[in-house]
Amino acid sequence: MSLRESLASRDEIEDYSSGGCHILAISLHRRYGWPLLAVESTEERYWEDPEDDDNYLPSILHVYAVDPDGLAWDIRGARPDTEALRDAADFFGENPSDWSTDLIAREEWIQHLVGYWSEEGEEPIDRPLESYSDDDIQRADEVISRALAPILDNGAKPEHAEEVEEAPSPS
Repeated sequence: MSLRESLASRDEIEDYSSGGCHILAISLHRRYGWPLLAVESTEERYWEDPEDDDNYLPSILHVYAVDPDGLAWDIRGARPDTEALRDAADFFGENPSDWSTDLIAREEWIQHLVGYWSEEGEEPIDRPLESYSDDDIQRADEVISRALAPILDNGAKPEHAEEVEEAPSPS
């Protein structure tokens, strides 16, 4: 259960907790400059290089944005970031024994997990997070304005976003 409950509709909760969580988290990152917190499983790998076991992509179970007070925000609201693993496990009904979290400070640092692409000359790889556009981020920002901004403390200051260099959107 969230420490602070959002004002999101059931449809918004469904959209941003079943494949679109990273879009909302990235929108929070762009708005406030907050880092992303990915809940991932390296045991249940999303992709693994058949020739190199050390070259893999983890399964991403959920993505939050973490405010300066250590609260992990998603479409459902906020909870202490130390409870993100348990929160994701409770919400998705899974066992987090092999899960971990990865704090991601910049949007471009999550891009290797987004979409379907490859390095030049290599076979394309389907990534664990779906591609998104600036329009997707704008829609998420509108949801944030209505469902999350009213429950934020004054600690969330949009000018923090200027301190973070914005990465180009994936194509």
